[in-house]
Amino acid sequence: MSQKMAISCILDLTSKDPAYFPVLNALRHGARILLADGTNFLISDEDERCLYIIAQDLETYLAYEFLVDYDQYDWIKSYDEMIADYIAKANHKYRDELWRMKVAVYDKDEPLAVDSSFIRPLDITYYGVIGAHYEYYDDEELTAALENGFVFGYFKGEELCGFIGLHSDASIGMLRVFEKYRRQGIAYALESYLINLSLSLKMIPFAEIKADNTASLKLQEKLEMLMGRSDVFWVIHSAS
Repeated sequence: MSQKMAISCILDLTSKDPAYFPVLNALRHGARILLADGTNFLISDEDERCLYIIAQDLETYLAYEFLVDYDQYDWIKSYDEMIADYIAKANHKYRDELWRMKVAVYDKDEPLAVDSSFIRPLDITYYGVIGAHYEYYDDEELTAALENGFVFGYFKGEELCGFIGLHSDASIGMLRVFEKYRRQGIAYALESYLINLSLSLKMIPFAEIKADNTASLKLQEKLEMLMGRSDVFWVIHSAS
């Protein structure tokens, strides 16, 4: 199946369930198709070292597993929990624990109303602060995001109150508001700012959220993000 046809198939899936948007995003940015038969897909995003798996069931996936070189991937994202669990337990490269994730997509063209006067880009001097408050950062990705001006802080005077950033796959993340500044609308302002920035860059804003992060999920609803119905199960490199 051609790249164009695969994109068309995933676009159709995404129109029914926004949970598939990260696969569409990867394909649009040149991810490689290992398998696409109209129902089952293996999509290799080598820049992100991520493999996306859409398969009918574990038995179907096992028939195509020979196409997968696990050494290439730090992240496996599967729409089937049994497939993800199998990969995590069968391959010592990955953690046994799965991350159950939800996808939120901003499907409107209109920017959100937000006072951005308190928000400004953070540079590499803030690396330590972010690393101390955001436990999931990757050194190379965070350094690049700071150097490229894709991490932003909310300030009161000269005091940093929280931050947010764009991941290398263009998803919105890294959101943290320091404890004494919570419940003041700062998270809403920060994510609104990045939604608007994504729109200005001709990108569709989206975020991937842990399914048990109720505060973040409520924020997505407040921002009128369209929530995916399906869960996505992440298998993560044991060193991540």
